[in-house]
Amino acid sequence: MRPRVLGFLAFALCGTAAWAVQPGVCHDEPLGRKPGWTLSGAWTSDNSELLIVDSLVQTIWRYLPSGKTLGQIPEPLKSTVRDLWPIKGKSLPDGRLVLQMDGDTFLFLDKSMKSVKAGGVLAKSAKGPFAIGGGLLQWEPVGNDIVAFLDLYPKDINGGVIPSDPKFLDKWFSGFVRFPAQNPSAFKLLSRGNYSQVPIRSEERNLFKTGYPYVASIGTTAYILSMDARMTLMKNEEGSDEFKALRAFPPGESDIAPTLTRFTQADDYIKMMAEVESRSMPAGLYSQGNLLYILWRKPSRQGTRWTLMAIDPQKDRYIGSTDIPINANHVTVVPGPKNWAFIEKGPVKALGVQDVPRVLFVPAALLQAPMSRVISCKIN
Repeated sequence: MRPRVLGFLAFALCGTAAWAVQPGVCHDEPLGRKPGWTLSGAWTSDNSELLIVDSLVQTIWRYLPSGKTLGQIPEPLKSTVRDLWPIKGKSLPDGRLVLQMDGDTFLFLDKSMKSVKAGGVLAKSAKGPFAIGGGLLQWEPVGNDIVAFLDLYPKDINGGVIPSDPKFLDKWFSGFVRFPAQNPSAFKLLSRGNYSQVPIRSEERNLFKTGYPYVASIGTTAYILSMDARMTLMKNEEGSDEFKALRAFPPGESDIAPTLTRFTQADDYIKMMAEVESRSMPAGLYSQGNLLYILWRKPSRQGTRWTLMAIDPQKDRYIGSTDIPINANHVTVVPGPKNWAFIEKGPVKALGVQDVPRVLFVPAALLQAPMSRVISCKIN
């Protein structure tokens, strides 16, 4: 075992001195059993196990904070998940787990992961003029609701049947919606300023296909990193049908949204993610406690530089940032009240083909304000 000590940048609050050094220990571990393809994970309700959703093997792997594999989730849930094909998973504040399955279906699991409730997302609005047609690219549990970015169409065309014919393509659009987790037909289309509908061929929709999460929540408030021409943090409060812009944004970083190769077929994804590796851009929006976090990636000679930037949304103020001591090509992040997991991934070799060799565990206390300047990491 060899220690790695990295200097984290110290940032000062307006009118105050830089934060004092708060040493802490994180540890970088090899994964005992590598997942095949993962975009998400979650912690168990007691925070003792890291769950990694594996879309290639069609399962959920269980890991200890040492990186040791405990195997797959037990039956009968194992077979249910395999048959429905898991895509992403997220934990709820009450300890339950929500899984997005192939075909735009959600599975809701209780704390024991034995009880399963399923619900589809495809639904016609009970009151509004639109229907959800799929394309679930971004989503986040928000209180008892789900806020999602997906595709919609006017429900009164094509005899009420999902209009798959190309002649109806100009009728489709994308947008953010909010709906009760168990009742998608009660969805509300959320506006961002003077618009709510995003063209199907928009650059923003294409960016949301990278797999990086750009929706987070604190309590019953949803937050998004809007990836329109200018990137903006926005919030949607319970009972509201609009997003309101925040002023806070990482200082010194460009707010111009990147433009990437359009992902329309499998080979395009390889090109898209290779371009991501050469860009300075946000690679995820997360929350823990009362803070929002933007993970920013930048190319460097040593690989990728990963910086976690904290924002207080209540005060609408940037708090500070700290470098994450990894240089992986890509990262899947799983925040937790005790530890954060940074799942390290290699370059995308094909859609569904990517090495996932290691995970870095960082104590959550080191990522709270004031952030540590120095952290000692042990690498196994």
